[in-house]
Amino acid sequence: MEAITLGIAAIAVLLILLVPPRYGILVYLVTLLCYPDYLRITVFGCTVSAGRFIVTALLVRCLLDEQLRRGFRWTKLDTLIIIADAVYMLALSCAAADAFVAGIKYQSGAMLDTTFAYFSARLIINNRAVLVHFVKVAAVVLVIMAFLGAFEAITTISPYKGLLKYRFHAGLGPSGYKFADQEVVVGHGHEERLGFFRAQGPHGHPIIFGASFALLVPLVWKLFYHTRWKRLRAPVCGAIVVGGASSVSSTPFTGLLAALAGLAFERFERWGKQLFVLFILSCVFLEFYTGRPHFYYVFISRLSIDEGTGYFRGQLIDAAIKHLPEYWLAGYGLKDPGWGPELSGVNYTDVAVHCVYLAVMYGIFGLLAYLAIVFKLLFSLWRQYRRSVETIDRDIYWALIASIGVTLVVDLGVTPFGVLPALYSIIFGIGGSVTSPDFNRQYRPADAQGLLAASTA
Repeated sequence: MEAITLGIAAIAVLLILLVPPRYGILVYLVTLLCYPDYLRITVFGCTVSAGRFIVTALLVRCLLDEQLRRGFRWTKLDTLIIIADAVYMLALSCAAADAFVAGIKYQSGAMLDTTFAYFSARLIINNRAVLVHFVKVAAVVLVIMAFLGAFEAITTISPYKGLLKYRFHAGLGPSGYKFADQEVVVGHGHEERLGFFRAQGPHGHPIIFGASFALLVPLVWKLFYHTRWKRLRAPVCGAIVVGGASSVSSTPFTGLLAALAGLAFERFERWGKQLFVLFILSCVFLEFYTGRPHFYYVFISRLSIDEGTGYFRGQLIDAAIKHLPEYWLAGYGLKDPGWGPELSGVNYTDVAVHCVYLAVMYGIFGLLAYLAIVFKLLFSLWRQYRRSVETIDRDIYWALIASIGVTLVVDLGVTPFGVLPALYSIIFGIGGSVTSPDFNRQYRPADAQGLLAASTA
């Protein structure tokens, strides 16, 4: 399969070099959503997915485009992205000598999925037309994946099922690939829940497959209204919700609920401060007046299909707080924290909460760097939303606020791997673009292709 993966990457790279960048990012998006990330190629000791080859070519293509460079203006969010990379690399460089090279390789690969994807989106999606067209293509691909996911959830039959035997191995056993210093199970068979099988799609893991739908629902719902396809908005979004639900996983379910709640909350945004205070008071009440150890146990366990998995994540947060003095400065790097025996009785630690993962791998400063990016972006989007007058602008800002809210919810249920880091970064890049001064808002909803304005961008 390495030859096929390399061939697909080569074709995609060639397309990116031949077509304008606004089409190149669509090639990257389709690859992320349709081609298995676990099919990788070993290059100089590093494992590289097709998506990593493609995004590297895409960013180079953007940097060679004088028009894109001229229209780009550096922002504070871009600075935070670079600072976060520096913090992560510095933390891993503090590891022992035998883990130093492995840490640098790991973080270099991670930057392809995150920083390269972010800046590609920042540079390319620089006006309404490109953004709307991007969302339309994403919706078409997600609908196709939703039908495949629903069929897999009913029958276990999937066109990707035969590819699992070619997945990359990390030497940790027959069922996964290396993620930090633990094994992420990929293609572990179809577990049955609620009368359905947990669909894995092209990603080899139900949670990742389902979360990819939840992340993009708000953008599709809001921006489809501004195209000639707006009458298809409800059935398209309905199909995407079915695709997310086909994973029969708690994290995608909660992500979908967060997306729907975020979209509905726009009607009550004027009471945002009051509702935030109410949320804080609710947390205080749950902390002191329930039988649970801490308030987050209630949220995580009640929103889980299997309450035991939610309770485990609560225990993981407790363990992270308990052991904070051991790792707060530079984290454990690629080493396993060693909490497995006290959490689940196994010899490895399943770090299934993203914020905990960032803290234990990079130290507390790594976590703060990520949170600074998220909340800076949310604040910028909220400020632009309150200032904007045109409906399409307000829809863009609110859709991104809802999508970033979904990422925070998904973070409670899984540490992003596979395609999720790239999807996160694309959403962050779009958010950084629409809040920057260089964003071109000249777009006519009547333009069926959504590219008339893009052709002059």
